[in-house]
Amino acid sequence: MRSFETCDSEYLTKVVINPMSRTFNLYGSFGSHKTIECNVDEFSSILEMTRLSIDEEDDCEVVYVNPLWDKNTKFSSV
Repeated sequence: MRSFETCDSEYLTKVVINPMSRTFNLYGSFGSHKTIECNVDEFSSILEMTRLSIDEEDDCEVVYVNPLWDKNTKFSSV
């Protein structure tokens, strides 16, 4: 677990995975946001890496987008 008071480096706080659009939205502890768009092979590789790298004890939330999610819905930054 990270100590929020002493951490000077940004770290990953949330990953939003959208299998339908094959994208990953990454949110950092300092409010940064990055979207990674993938082809089928890239998506599978990054998804596997994400599952292996992030465990329940990390301070990172992993969210899967509902397939019925409306494309116009915006996520608020962390």
